[in-house]
Amino acid sequence: MHDPTSATVHWLDSPTQPAGWHWDPILGQARFGDPVNQTVKSFPAPARPATAARTDPTPKPEPAQPGPCPQRSKAEKDLDIVCSQFGRLVAEALDGKRRIGALTRWFTFECLEALTRQRQRVAGHNVRLASIRVQAVSPRCAEVTLRLTTDSHSHPAALRVVRLQDHWICTDLEIA
Repeated sequence: MHDPTSATVHWLDSPTQPAGWHWDPILGQARFGDPVNQTVKSFPAPARPATAARTDPTPKPEPAQPGPCPQRSKAEKDLDIVCSQFGRLVAEALDGKRRIGALTRWFTFECLEALTRQRQRVAGHNVRLASIRVQAVSPRCAEVTLRLTTDSHSHPAALRVVRLQDHWICTDLEIA
């Protein structure tokens, strides 16, 4: 209740049952008693805890400080470099700066077909590699996600890179 003075109270008087709790708008607290006979017992509001600062014998622990970044191995760094080169190759091939026929050493036939189809769709647009994410599946395999941008759109791409005997090759390529 927001305004106790505007409240409507209906007293339920019964000869066999005394009056119960009611709200006293003057005192702003609950009262118990019989308002007809004016025999009313007031209950004070509950005491609030002291506002003085409590001293806690156990100090709060300091927040954990971030540790040093984990060091990446040389193989992980090399994998990132190889995958970023594959991402650049895809972007340059779609942009027309690199001939698709020159990529036969690094891409399977199916991947070259996917590049050719996508190149026809984005012909005349400026294709750039916006971001790359590398997830190593094993020491000899990685999945790479790319975000390629044109003048007005962003296209996601995913490729799988596998290490053969002496070089890396892209075995799967999907471009939206």
